Amino acid sequence: MSDGRYKKFIETDRVEIEHAFVSSLPYSDNMFNLVSGFETYYFWPDLINDLKEIYRVLKPGGTLVLINEMYRKEDKNRIAIKVKKPDA
Repeated sequence: MSDGRYKKFIETDRVEIEHAFVSSLPYSDNMFNLVSGFETYYFWPDLINDLKEIYRVLKPGGTLVLINEMYRKEDKNRIAIKVKKPDA
């Protein structure tokens, strides 16, 4: 997954890498301030339910950022999506 640039962050427990599926994330509710995805959502098996799963692990006030550089010409304004979960 990593080419070694982040080794020091992993070794000092600043970063933890886990392999998981977006459809069933192995995290508690309201766990993350930020969830990001780069060039991924077109591989998700069920976009709506997978977004609900991300929403579940996002803390109130947290942010979801999806970046997608591949797009059809008519969708050129849909390259980046940023969503903020309302505060509780």
